[in-house]
Amino acid sequence: IGQILLDSKARIAIDHTMLAKLKNWISEWQVLNKQISDT
Repeated sequence: IGQILLDSKARIAIDHTMLAKLKNWISEWQVLNKQISDT
């Protein structure tokens, strides 16, 4: 049971990291898009 709990916690941590990277990537992409539109 402990191993499963550890796995799920690790998975949640990975999900949070991926989510943060995704949000960061989206915001960077939006800034880039805005710069292209302004030019």
